[in-house]
Amino acid sequence: MTTADTLTRVRVDGPGWRGPALLARPGPSSRPVRALLAFGHGFLQRPWRYAGLLHGLAELGCLTVAPDTQTGPLPRHTRLAVALTATLEWARQQAGGSCAAYTIGHSMGAGAALLALTRDERVDGAVLLSGLDTRPSMLAALPRVTRPTLHVVGTDDTVVPPERSRQLYAAVPQSATWREIEGGGHCG
Repeated sequence: MTTADTLTRVRVDGPGWRGPALLARPGPSSRPVRALLAFGHGFLQRPWRYAGLLHGLAELGCLTVAPDTQTGPLPRHTRLAVALTATLEWARQQAGGSCAAYTIGHSMGAGAALLALTRDERVDGAVLLSGLDTRPSMLAALPRVTRPTLHVVGTDDTVVPPERSRQLYAAVPQSATWREIEGGGHCG
């Protein structure tokens, strides 16, 4: 299955947010869907910039939806977090059943993914790729997080150096896992 076969532009109509998104649906051989993912993009990026990653997640059996919102120079992290949780609810309906639902994001989108986890109990966990704190800061809410978080950084990331992501990791004391990609940069 090619990336073009996996990805579809959709319109999400979820609780609290409506808008365009990019859907990466697992192929027929991946049934049933293993997990639902709502993906938050990085600063000034659009979901299609992550087509290869979204396709790879679909190949692993994950139904992944990336809302296309807050892409301009003055993004509102709270609105992206709301879009992520609304997108997960929409994805639950599309999957026709219940399975684990996670937020995942890159850079600014990782911060929004973690913010969504702090605000909605229906989110089962979060994956942060070069994660950043949000504006306003969510650090005060993180010690109460008990659901799993995975923090992935590149050791050579100069846009979001690992020590900035470690701030989020350290604030989630109960359920955080830290992984470093040796020689990895901000986008790979």
